[in-house]
This record gives sequence, C-alpha cells and structure tokens, in this order.
Amino acid sequence: MRAFCFLIGALLAAVPVVAAAAPAVAEYPHAVDSFAASCLSGDLTAQARLAAASTNGWRETDAAGLKVAGLGVGKAIDKNYNFDRPEAVTVFEQDIDAHPARLIVATFPAKNRYRTLCALVMRDVANAFVYKDELGDAFKALGIKGKSVDLPHYFEWAGKVGSDNVPVRGEVFTRSQALGGKRDMHIYVAF
Repeated sequence: MRAFCFLIGALLAAVPVVAAAAPAVAEYPHAVDSFAASCLSGDLTAQARLAAASTNGWRETDAAGLKVAGLGVGKAIDKNYNFDRPEAVTVFEQDIDAHPARLIVATFPAKNRYRTLCALVMRDVANAFVYKDELGDAFKALGIKGKSVDLPHYFEWAGKVGSDNVPVRGEVFTRSQALGGKRDMHIYVAF
C-alpha cells in the first residue's frame, strides 16, 4: 500500500501545472460605449434617445424577429415592470465590432413604472460577466447602483435620478428572449 501511495504521489508530481484560464474577453468590446452613447447620454426622454441613435450612426430598420416583451424576461428580484405592450417601438441597426446589433427605443403607457426603454441587443454572447464592470461605471455615472446578480448571465442596476426622483433600472442579460436565440444579450435602461 505504501508503495502504491508513493507511486501515485510521484505521478502527481510529474503532471505539469496547468496555467490558470485566460480571463474572459468581451465578444463586443465596444458594446458598452455604444450603449452609453445612445441610451445613457443626455436627457432621459424617448426623444433624446431617438436623437442620440441618429447622431451615433444607427440606421432605422423594421422590427422583424424582435420581441420587446422578451426584454422583460430577466431575473429581477422585484418585478415592477412590464414590457409587453409598448405604445411605440423604433428599431435601429448598426455593426458593433463587425457584428450586427440592434438598438430599440420603446415607449409605454403612462400607468407603467417605466415609460421609456432603450436597449442594445446582440447575438452570440457567452456571458454578461465581462461587461459588468464597464456597465457598472456607466450606470453609476447615471446615478443608479447595482441591485442583484446571477453570475455569469445577469446583472441589474436600479435607483432614482434627478430632482424628480425618476425611477431608473438597467440590466444586462445573456439569455435574452428579445431575438429568440440561446446566446443573445440585451443591455437596457428603462426610465
């Protein structure tokens, strides 16, 4: 038995040490910058979001294959929103890091907690974790903080901003139901 243990120990000592896994890399390195420029800069109004989209090179397109209600299928602790029945939806397209992306600006009835939604949707994203820190900084600059997390696919930010204490929530989710794929990601802000 002692010889067997010695043999196992010698074999384990001979196994080369495997290097630590390389850190995850964002599939879309400019996604957060594109999102922030179009959805977070300037006034928190639907008109400002539409103007920012045009200014930032987004081209208006149709909403074929897009489900705005799918943006509400996250894992938020407190479901105090509903994206099922938008009053108006404008969809834009643009390439981000040589991949097609969509930007959605939707408005909702006055009874909804969040009247406006601005979202960036992209395909084939492994996990949200690599976007968390940069998004956290962007949302912090807006005035909202992290709320809940479901590593590696979901992060949520929320708070109230401005002198009117407007409720705002942000989310990144890499199992988005907006386009129907298994590895789609959405980033949105709702206010």
